[in-house]
Amino acid sequence: MLRKKWVLCLSLLLSAYVSGCSNSNLDTYTGDVLRISVIGDTPDVSEENISYSNAEFSDLEDEDGSLNVQGDALFIMPENLVEASDDKYIDHYNKLKIPIFFIGTTKTHAPFVFDNINYEDAREVSPKSYAAGYLYHSENELGEHWIFSGEDEEELTENEIKNIYSDVFRTINNINENY
Repeated sequence: MLRKKWVLCLSLLLSAYVSGCSNSNLDTYTGDVLRISVIGDTPDVSEENISYSNAEFSDLEDEDGSLNVQGDALFIMPENLVEASDDKYIDHYNKLKIPIFFIGTTKTHAPFVFDNINYEDAREVSPKSYAAGYLYHSENELGEHWIFSGEDEEELTENEIKNIYSDVFRTINNINENY
């Protein structure tokens, strides 16, 4: 009887430990509601206080100079990174009053905001990044930038990617509070 209780207790402890460990790395964003414009596929994240709206590159280049990108930030998703690095968008990125996050990039923000740097030819960063952010400031020509990386040099885990999104959301919230 004592042995059965010991086995039961040990198995309960082990399952509690395993479930605790599998979620302990997740630090989801719980701050203010954020509205994110997205060029590309909407990210699959679990935060409930994030709303998304679709955007297009054409929203960055209206003839009258106004920008149709709304919200707290702009995400440019992996399938659009090569096009996003076209020099014709640099001035548009600099006109935005919200941060831009290049999701899925293993490179810095440089191919997107500096002339004559092609995304395909730009160097990757180490440790391997998953997102780069940029916000132009007129008093600082280089603007403000962020790189979001995982812990592993090779492949990022699903938990690391979710943590990176949460870090991006916290960064956006912090920008909103300070500007």
